[in-house]
Amino acid sequence: MTKNHGKIRIMANDTGITSPATGSQAPDHALRFAGAVILAIVVFAGFLVALGVRLDNQDLTPTEATTSETQRQELAVTAAKISHTAQALASGKSSGLYSSIGHAAELYLDALGGVWIPWPSGAPSGYTNPPLATSAPSDATGVALVTSLTDFSADALSAADDATEDTRPTYMAIALSARLYARDLAEALGTDDPGCPAVTATAAGSALGDSTTVEIADTARQWLEFDAASLPVGQRQAQLDRIASLSAFEDAAIAAGASDSRKASAPLPDNSAQSLTTQALSLFADRIAYASAITDSKGRAALFGYTCSLFLSSQERESVLPLLTDN
Repeated sequence: MTKNHGKIRIMANDTGITSPATGSQAPDHALRFAGAVILAIVVFAGFLVALGVRLDNQDLTPTEATTSETQRQELAVTAAKISHTAQALASGKSSGLYSSIGHAAELYLDALGGVWIPWPSGAPSGYTNPPLATSAPSDATGVALVTSLTDFSADALSAADDATEDTRPTYMAIALSARLYARDLAEALGTDDPGCPAVTATAAGSALGDSTTVEIADTARQWLEFDAASLPVGQRQAQLDRIASLSAFEDAAIAAGASDSRKASAPLPDNSAQSLTTQALSLFADRIAYASAITDSKGRAALFGYTCSLFLSSQERESVLPLLTDN
């Protein structure tokens, strides 16, 4: 992405026992003796702590998580499970796609800040770390993974409602990527495509009145037009439909209050390794992820469904993944 928002993390409360540092220097032998006794007590106490002996009745139970923290943790656990499941299935047919999904899920997990464990080095006496369902199920199937990715996508989008503004783009990028991988895998397996929520260009554009989004949407539209000119006449219709859709999106956003910041001629990207269409869709999705931070829940859902629907092929869908690496 073009900005760095930081990873979403939960910071554990400090549950360690601390004691104030005290002491003074004096030639008096009594003070020296007292200091030696205190030091011996501290060393002995440290020895007892190392053995797991509790020195007091301090409650070390972690503070109850907020709604957003709970959602983040649940998403992280699911991302880990998806990664392990995809890796377990990465053999034979569709092995390359399973490997890609496994790698993507690792990026989701990293972007979310990882799975939080109260005591990573082991719980103190009388406490236990909660069980975490991150392993691949023994009866894992590709069809079940499609469902997991689809549900995970919906949960990530929902989590943005309770997230801070600067972390919403991460949730949107994860939601888009997971849903597109679910569609890819369904296509490869020949099972039901989960599709994208049905949203019109007008409804999506009306969800925000943002001039920057209008400018970027128009840049993407012009790149699509440039690519359409190189397609055989009989294969242009899908591209022309997307071009018309983005025009309608721009008009709706302007009608919603965005200033018309469109340029007569948008400069082409320098990257020649990817098609203009792939770069256009990635550019638009990147902007939508950020724009989703300033809309409400209904608006984010509209932007998600519309953006998802613009990606028509597997190659185009994988272009969303880089959005996660710059968060």
